[in-house]
Amino acid sequence: MVSVDQQPRVVDDSEELCTDTNNIHREGRIKKYAKRAGASVLIAANLTTTGLYAYVQDDIYEGKRAVADSHPETHLIYDVYGEAKSQSVTYVATGLGTKDPSESAEKLTAHSEVGSIVALEYSGKDINIDELTEVVVDDARANGKKYISFDGYSAGGSILLAVAAKIHKEYNDVHVISVAMNSSPVGEFGLTEKSKEASKILSYVLQFWPDLAYSEKSRWAAEVIARNDRYYDQETNELDYDGLKNEITVVYDEKIANDKVAKGNLISSQFDFIVRHGVERSLKELGTPREGKFAPSVFYTRSKNPTDDAVTHVEWSSHDVAEMAARHNVPLQVIPIDNIGHANPAERPTEYNATIERYINPIRQSILRVFFSYGGEPITGENIYDQIPPRYSTRIGGVAIDDIPVVVPR
Repeated sequence: MVSVDQQPRVVDDSEELCTDTNNIHREGRIKKYAKRAGASVLIAANLTTTGLYAYVQDDIYEGKRAVADSHPETHLIYDVYGEAKSQSVTYVATGLGTKDPSESAEKLTAHSEVGSIVALEYSGKDINIDELTEVVVDDARANGKKYISFDGYSAGGSILLAVAAKIHKEYNDVHVISVAMNSSPVGEFGLTEKSKEASKILSYVLQFWPDLAYSEKSRWAAEVIARNDRYYDQETNELDYDGLKNEITVVYDEKIANDKVAKGNLISSQFDFIVRHGVERSLKELGTPREGKFAPSVFYTRSKNPTDDAVTHVEWSSHDVAEMAARHNVPLQVIPIDNIGHANPAERPTEYNATIERYINPIRQSILRVFFSYGGEPITGENIYDQIPPRYSTRIGGVAIDDIPVVVPR
């Protein structure tokens, strides 16, 4: 039997996308959480030596009670009708500090060329892969979806890769077509030095008082303290009381009272997943032959200029994920994108949609047509592979798909 070339493809850096906007230089989210974690250390240390300890314990109890019955949810963003695309769906998830990715999912309109779009909201309690997988499969079955794609930003990429691996291993009536990991940290060196420093501080806070993550009042105070440059002048030692009151109100409205934002305990669980869950474990499951299944295509998108991403060390991450994918025969495409930094899809929809249309959709549409005789003629017209290129060739039903000449999309 002829072996299939599964070496990952890296899109040449000369293939620029959306160069009409300036490069983004954005402070990483994890760095922000580090400042807040540092403030939490001070607060926690003070609370344990004052009469406020019992007050905070009550708040922790309320925080736990509030999320006790929280579970993942799905939100239909875009539906399709007619046989051509009605059985295909893309689930979208975002990263650290977010809970409901509906805003990002609404902006990723290019996925509608392949099927429906659904936002996957995390439980307010924690990241539970078994529960997320069950919610995805139940939603797909209830809506007649057989062919699943995933699109995850930052930590969401690793989380959805784990969900895809579990579906691939345990469910025979649904097929994972692809997984897009956008700026996701991968491997031991996947985070930048600033992000690693933040992880140490956050880990210290959790060791110091693990349940503090459930106290929204403590988080409220930590968030306000972390923004002290907006109301406190260190040089003159002057405090702007109006500015302080404004930040107290803004933090409450944007963070504490906003149900779409992750609470402290979920942020802790998301971060723990980034640090502890191995991407290679998921890729190994995806590359393991299953009867009637094939290894889904994985797309790793990253900032073209690595220094623009302050959170993820994209050079190391893309290198490591490519090596892991090659070891486990998982088709992989690394796609550098200009002008994204560590921005999520809602912040850079033009760049992300161009990437989906140019690189991801042709492969997904080809898989559906060649393996399942499904999908009809895509609305992208000639921008499709007539057959699966060799790097994405694989097996289904025990039949080996040998090297096929590549038909490059125009």
